Amino acid sequence: MGRVEILTGVERRRLWTHEDNLRILDEVETSGSCIAEIARRHDILPQQIYTWRKKLGRDNRPPGGSGVTLLPVALLGIKPGKFRPPNKLIAMLATR
Repeated sequence: MGRVEILTGVERRRLWTHEDNLRILDEVETSGSCIAEIARRHDILPQQIYTWRKKLGRDNRPPGGSGVTLLPVALLGIKPGKFRPPNKLIAMLATR
């Protein structure tokens, strides 16, 4: 028969009440502190706060992205065929 080892100690999986979730989310929205700092203060992972936000519909990030929006660019005042990118850029693109 094999040896069985029983580990005792603090249980890391905690159950948070709905009120606790709301209190921490309110702190994120009103304190001006970053999420990582608030997560450390409450001894949880930052991802837990993001998950609560999403579950409770309080996620103010745009869906499907980082919130970065790319806009079209037009170069004005440059004659067609006359634009030549800097040598650094050419070298960088050539190594890809």
